[in-house]
Amino acid sequence: MSRPALMVAALLLISTAMAAGSLEVIEPWAKASGAQQVEVYLTLRNDGSEQDRLIGASSPLASSVKLLTTVQLGSVSSVQPLKSIGIPAGGQQVLAPGHTHIEVGLKRGLQVGETLPVMLQFEKAGQKKIEVTLKEQRD
Repeated sequence: MSRPALMVAALLLISTAMAAGSLEVIEPWAKASGAQQVEVYLTLRNDGSEQDRLIGASSPLASSVKLLTTVQLGSVSSVQPLKSIGIPAGGQQVLAPGHTHIEVGLKRGLQVGETLPVMLQFEKAGQKKIEVTLKEQRD
């Protein structure tokens, strides 16, 4: 490989590492309901200079994983699918009950105190593995 090509490859690798390092997942948790489905909540903080997007998630314990948001139309609320969730540069996105969240259909029920491994997929930061603790409610 030529020297310029090596330099370009190195710069791409460094920029990818910097993007991944600027995104932080804070306090992931899920409400334990005993059901085969849980909603995952967390805060995504982007200390980088560019917006990023959560574009998907997966788990070895999941039969399905969806990005969802709750929409209020008058007195009726409904859950709508999302293709992605934006995280602004220098800002954060909070996934919380009654709002935007990650819905995980489980292959088996989980109990309070158990953890759910989840792989988050970001547009720029790539993949980030997290452990989601099941709780009765948030501390």
